[in-house]
Amino acid sequence: MTQRRRLGGARLADVRPGLGQTARQLADGLRALAFDTHPWTMLTGAADGLWRHGMTPTAAVLMAASAWGDRAALTDGLGTASYRQLAVQTLRWGAALAAGGWVRPGSRVALVAPDDRRLIAGLAAACWAGGQVSLVNPRLGADDARGYFAAARVDTLLGPAQPGHHGPRLDLDDLDRLPLPVGLGRSRAKSAHFVMLTGGTTGAPRGITIRRRWTAPLAALGLAGATGVRHGVPILICAPLFHGYGLAAAMLGLVGGSPLILPSHLRPSGIATMDKGGATTRVDWGEAIAATLTRSGVGTVFGAPAHFRSLAAHLDRQAATPPLRGARLISGADRLDPRTAASLAGHGGTVVNYYGTTETGTVTMAVGRELDDHPGTVGRPVAGSRVQIVDALGRTLPRGVPGRVRLFSPLASLSDPGSRGHTTADNGLIDQDGFLFHLGRADGATRLNGEFVQLDQITAVLNGSPGVVSARVWLSDDQSTTLPGPSRVLAEAVVRPDSPVSPEALRALVLARLGPAAQPARVTIITADA
Repeated sequence: MTQRRRLGGARLADVRPGLGQTARQLADGLRALAFDTHPWTMLTGAADGLWRHGMTPTAAVLMAASAWGDRAALTDGLGTASYRQLAVQTLRWGAALAAGGWVRPGSRVALVAPDDRRLIAGLAAACWAGGQVSLVNPRLGADDARGYFAAARVDTLLGPAQPGHHGPRLDLDDLDRLPLPVGLGRSRAKSAHFVMLTGGTTGAPRGITIRRRWTAPLAALGLAGATGVRHGVPILICAPLFHGYGLAAAMLGLVGGSPLILPSHLRPSGIATMDKGGATTRVDWGEAIAATLTRSGVGTVFGAPAHFRSLAAHLDRQAATPPLRGARLISGADRLDPRTAASLAGHGGTVVNYYGTTETGTVTMAVGRELDDHPGTVGRPVAGSRVQIVDALGRTLPRGVPGRVRLFSPLASLSDPGSRGHTTADNGLIDQDGFLFHLGRADGATRLNGEFVQLDQITAVLNGSPGVVSARVWLSDDQSTTLPGPSRVLAEAVVRPDSPVSPEALRALVLARLGPAAQPARVTIITADA
């Protein structure tokens, strides 16, 4: 039961979990982290790892190696790696970065890596050396990249060259060639900071430092429990690892001893990550996910609604396809439509919907029957969290009345979280049962297949191209799929009669400037009257 607050007889849209709900979430979270099957291993590993490295990715990687040794930790585009191999790579890179002066305690490090073991090992290694590490989208458009690097003052870039960065840089392949010191030295992970980038909907992406609080495990355990992750049962991650959602899933799997199947391994099978809003050739994510579930015995899938819409459409077309057999389907980073949730449940899956922000982490969740009973909800607060709906003056509104969503969370990363919480850019309402419903962005930004897209930015880029007189950009359904709602960008450009501008050139320009999510699937050229 959620707490019930009243003002003048009306129940307020101010909800936090009750004691019974909190206890259930914490118990499920301990099971997800293998405390039910390997309690002594997890207790001793947590005590040693947290004491040496704090609540960092470094601790997760090294604790996993200590607990699970030579078992398969992950499968990616490079093959399979054990927990011990991942830890050795982390320690080697961390010691070399520290000894060579590439990363010192407090150094600002930007990591640009593909969705494979190099992102996990690179992040853990830079934290081991004490760096303040930012994960940068490898598909960031040139405009956003220049804006970010101009503001962030990055000391060291790990990864390929990026527009706007002019300081020291190391390719990921060069990390293995760095000279090793005689001894590993001492871990500086406790002084490290982990930085996530915002979606860049109101300007260049900015870094949000993830802060560690003693209450953070409450929310983390509550979220872990809802995933259904179990020791030894593989996890399929479709969400990109540079995103906090995908990275959290990877860390959970490592610590709990659940083998990871990463996006880079699945890409040859047809899965695309959340950057394909402008793709002209559609890939059938659903077919690839279904095949992986059958082939690899996956128990939990982490993805965006675009992945699950495609999976539902594939299963609806394939009557002979085996049912999902209770697999947990974890949806985050965007709204999951009720039709998709109902279809997946009908095929035997257990659907979990999450909601949160970069600044607060995940705050609410809805599991299984809750989605059936409250279609379209993004859930109720997890342990230690709280949700309000407020008006323009910050006053809490009654339940059922729409307003701005305000979040309180022990995972909050604001520099001064205080007691006021974080008022998001999202509109929402809380129903009489305490469930939150997301009603869209207050700032007009649009999510497309999991990434924010600003149509005015695309229009400005097209209008700035030589030869273009005017341009129009809009969102459209993709008639080649059964996905509900807008799923691609279309554009129309009026060009001068003597202009050599082509649709391909304009699409390539948007791709380079704004990234793949903003790239129009089709640009129609109209010649202006002479």
